[in-house]
Amino acid sequence: MHDATPIGLDYREIWNRVNDGSIVPFLGAGASAYVGMPAAVSLAASLVEAGEFPEFAGHQDLAFVAAYVLQKKDTIILNRAVRQALTPPPSPGALHTLLAGCTNIRLYVTTNYDELLESALAPRRPWVVVDRGEPGKVSCRNPDGVWRDSKSDSLRTLIKNSVNPIVLKLHGSVAPDPVDDRFLITEDQYVEFLGRPADKQIPSMLVDHMKSRSFLFLGYALRDWNVRVLLRKLQEARGGQKITSWGIVLHTSQVEKELWHRRDVELRDLDLAEFTSQFAAARPACAGTV
Repeated sequence: MHDATPIGLDYREIWNRVNDGSIVPFLGAGASAYVGMPAAVSLAASLVEAGEFPEFAGHQDLAFVAAYVLQKKDTIILNRAVRQALTPPPSPGALHTLLAGCTNIRLYVTTNYDELLESALAPRRPWVVVDRGEPGKVSCRNPDGVWRDSKSDSLRTLIKNSVNPIVLKLHGSVAPDPVDDRFLITEDQYVEFLGRPADKQIPSMLVDHMKSRSFLFLGYALRDWNVRVLLRKLQEARGGQKITSWGIVLHTSQVEKELWHRRDVELRDLDLAEFTSQFAAARPACAGTV
């Protein structure tokens, strides 16, 4: 088992942090794509088809294509195309199931629009907190499935004394009613989100939870500027603490590894399916899973 482990990827330490609740998983598009959800390139193609823009055929920049659809059409057409591309959803994958079964993890963060993570966590009855594109406001689903809009700084009262896990969806989500779908998907929306004041970006209750914990990035291309900006802001919130995080990312260069090492993130070039298999195999008996 250990012969196949990439040098420097300390599964034992990651499991220790799972066991004591000192890690926060971040799930990106790759975590959904490997179980059948459309990757960014496929989603961009769906938007081109929905908007009937043959001049954009083959264009792979999702944020740019989405911005063009929004400019030429409107939000309803854009959101409808995104929803149609995401439905019907596949079942959660082995990675979702493995992470959901780690009962000592309290907070899960995703930038995906789908509900695969929530589905995997259903036996633990999670809270779901969705950024709806309005600074300082979120939609929150309680463990009984009831949705309500809330101010971000009211989450401490809303989720007070709850032991249920929390899913934070930073880039919006599909909703029970299509009219309520919210997707952070265009370039302008990314810029607006990352340019918000610190107290209007991520609810303070959840930032406080992240301050003293490692991050485990799964399914991200960490060269993406929006991920880099978000990580820098979260590091600033730590007040200078050095806490190691990990990123499982395919096709990383040595330069990228060195740059992210300076941000206390250890990148490892590993397929998510392989990582999931090796991670599960390395799990100690006491790893807080069900």
